[in-house]
Amino acid sequence: MHDPKTKVETFRLKLFVADFDARRRFYAEDLRWPIEYEWGGQRRGAMFETGAGTIELLEQKDAAWPVTSCDVSLRVADVWALWEEWRGKPNVVDGLRDNPWGDTSICIADPGGFRIVFFTATVKRK
Repeated sequence: MHDPKTKVETFRLKLFVADFDARRRFYAEDLRWPIEYEWGGQRRGAMFETGAGTIELLEQKDAAWPVTSCDVSLRVADVWALWEEWRGKPNVVDGLRDNPWGDTSICIADPGGFRIVFFTATVKRK
């Protein structure tokens, strides 16, 4: 049972990025995630609704906190259909594969190299 004080009600992943325009374009146009909220000024930002949580981009010119040894895994309804859309694109890190723990996944990277794994529970395909 979850401790009620730490049970997560909303998940938000914040990425501090120097290449804000390229990353914003990727999440808005390539992944087609709706922008929940966006702001300008000295430190631009955008929040993308993924369905189960939020990916937030925060512009940081010096990129003081580089993302290393980290990725995010997102369950989707049909990873096979998503693979048909992404097959052959330069952002693909790992193609469609069945994993021994019971899912099928693909891995792509955003323009800054942040890895995003999409997966679906493995089922027998006809």
